[in-house]
Amino acid sequence: MTMSTGVAIRMRPVRAGIIDVGSNTLRLLVAEQPGRTLETIVSERAYVGLASDIEEAGVISEERLGRVAKVAARYSRLAREHEAERLEVLVSAPGRQSANAAELRNLLAEASGVPVRQLSAEDEGRLAYAGAVGACRVSIGPAHAKCTRSIPASRIRRSSASITRCPAARAAATRCRPSRTTNSSPCRASSTG
Repeated sequence: MTMSTGVAIRMRPVRAGIIDVGSNTLRLLVAEQPGRTLETIVSERAYVGLASDIEEAGVISEERLGRVAKVAARYSRLAREHEAERLEVLVSAPGRQSANAAELRNLLAEASGVPVRQLSAEDEGRLAYAGAVGACRVSIGPAHAKCTRSIPASRIRRSSASITRCPAARAAATRCRPSRTTNSSPCRASSTG
């Protein structure tokens, strides 16, 4: 309801897609939120193993860059086929740790047809925290109220895992793993300390 007119405004859900480029996998999620829950339209994952190249040589090999480009192009097509109105490519650790990170980002932009966003370690940690808590529907009690606000950079681990040092987030991430057979989360409990 708007303040000035008193008329209710009903917004239609937006179908959006994310291509997540991580140290070892590329993931695609196309989803929309018609109500209070997120509805997955399509979800894919491909192993690309960028971390091993970065650890061994400090750069991502041409072979792996080629694989990343093919997967990103396929995911971009899939997102459009599933009518994603918005598509974004997010790059985590490989874009911070590889000597040829700029080449990776340029290749991803060309293959997907959309701009690429490089996540900082802090952004990656915040998203990991939000995903762990949001996916599990954990309510954080007063003992961990500070964990629900913006997390200061000093509380984020600087690693590719990037899970926060907040005990409630760690507990949520540990307890709430989706079942492999039902693809649903067993977690509904409150983490009130």
